[in-house]
Amino acid sequence: NALRISFSNCVAQVAATLSTRFEQPIDGARILSIISDTAESFYNNKYGIEPGYSYGGACLVKDVQYLMNAASEEPYRQFIQLVHVINEEEKKQRNRAKTEASEPKNEC
Repeated sequence: NALRISFSNCVAQVAATLSTRFEQPIDGARILSIISDTAESFYNNKYGIEPGYSYGGACLVKDVQYLMNAASEEPYRQFIQLVHVINEEEKKQRNRAKTEASEPKNEC
């Protein structure tokens, strides 16, 4: 729950920053509502999130990249960057596990 709360606060702060930058109101609560209505949402137990897998696809990757660029204030920028770093590490670990599983075993 702490991550969810921090994520929610981070989205609200980035929305406030973008509201100032674009001189147009951006509602952080509305953004979270849209996020929570999607199949990938961490609020949607029907689909769930299984640990050990990285996120991918077109949307999540570019959304995180955009947020990393848009979040100009610390610690919000750092928080988004860590989401990316953790995802990249999950990909590396998964690839290592696949490689190890496919290597022939030395049975002497």
